[in-house]
Amino acid sequence: MPKRSLNLEPIAYRIATIVAGAILVAVLLLASTWFLGDSIAGAADVPEVLEYSKSMSPGNPKPYVALSGLREQSFRSEDVKAALENAEFAVAYSPHDFMSWRLLARLRERLGDIEGAEKALRKSLELAPNHASVQWALGNLLLRQDKNPEGFRLMRTAVEQDRSYAGPAASIAWDIYDGDIEKVKNSIGSSSRVQVALAVYLSKLKRFREAVEIWKSIPAAERKADYAAEGRMILGELVAATKFLSAVELAPDLQAAGETKPKVGSVTNGNFETLVGKEKPEFYEWLIPNGDVPRIGVSVEEKRSGAKSLAFYFEKAFKNEFRNVSQTVALRGGASYTLTAFYKSSLRTDATLAWQVADTAGAGILATSEPIQERSDWNTVEVSFDVPEGSEGVTIRLVRAQCARLRCPIVGKVWFDDIEVK
Repeated sequence: MPKRSLNLEPIAYRIATIVAGAILVAVLLLASTWFLGDSIAGAADVPEVLEYSKSMSPGNPKPYVALSGLREQSFRSEDVKAALENAEFAVAYSPHDFMSWRLLARLRERLGDIEGAEKALRKSLELAPNHASVQWALGNLLLRQDKNPEGFRLMRTAVEQDRSYAGPAASIAWDIYDGDIEKVKNSIGSSSRVQVALAVYLSKLKRFREAVEIWKSIPAAERKADYAAEGRMILGELVAATKFLSAVELAPDLQAAGETKPKVGSVTNGNFETLVGKEKPEFYEWLIPNGDVPRIGVSVEEKRSGAKSLAFYFEKAFKNEFRNVSQTVALRGGASYTLTAFYKSSLRTDATLAWQVADTAGAGILATSEPIQERSDWNTVEVSFDVPEGSEGVTIRLVRAQCARLRCPIVGKVWFDDIEVK
């Protein structure tokens, strides 16, 4: 009788295949659950949802970081403690993530653990030695512990990495050294970036002399190419404070090539040879308000000298309709000056046009010229005035006198050229 054998290989193969498949399915399910939890952690902003995402993706630091950041926003001490606990888990699961260490440091400091915060920040800096935000955070923490040399060294390094820290660095140094300008400059460094930031900060404190001195210490090419925005901040503070002598000194650094440079004691573009009527003129340029009465433009047909003059066209202006063309002129206080304007007129009017000089420091109207004649070939009008002590400029403007009657029409044209102050 022949012997019969049982082949078990197909059964073993099938069992192995089933087990392998089951393992694969389990792995895929776990992976999909983990990634789902990760996705939820990246988008959720509800604590309960983030707690659930932690269970879905065990060992994933993201939900712990998200939950820690969310809890940190609370003012309740128990929430801050919960935020710290989650930050510690995030660091444990991702020990090479410098942002998690920074988060941990912030929460430790908030709960009064300054030593622990410094350790966490030093670990963050070890992981990201060139990251400006970490350098800045550790530098700040050290300064709050009176560890000034290392603190300022880190802050200077942060500023070199990211110029947005330059302004705060200047402010912090100013507060720490109580306005001692030399100590402030030594602490934040001599780079152009921090010096410009200090100049901006000083201008906001109305320390204009120091602000302009520091600004002028920066190489001219850098002032124009790299720090125009900061220069405009300083210029804006000077103009707002009517410090026109310093403003005229600084303004050329911000001008494009070929533009007329302002000068102390001089009307800018008084012969109207360069552009007039910019939408946003500089303080030293001619300001022409929006409007239609009168029509104003540069004329090449009538001029006393050069190639152009400024023309005013009155088709029919009644009552007090008028656009007051003006310019601020930087002048030294405590001196006498004369404003001279040449004009040609073909006006027919019952009203009065005149040049007026007003003080920029609050002393009011200093002088008003004789009226512009109705019909005249090129003629001149002059008015003398005294600038008060302490003032740094005047505003010159063409004005229309108030009309006492119901109708005071102006018809015709008038041209102005070669306006100057002596």
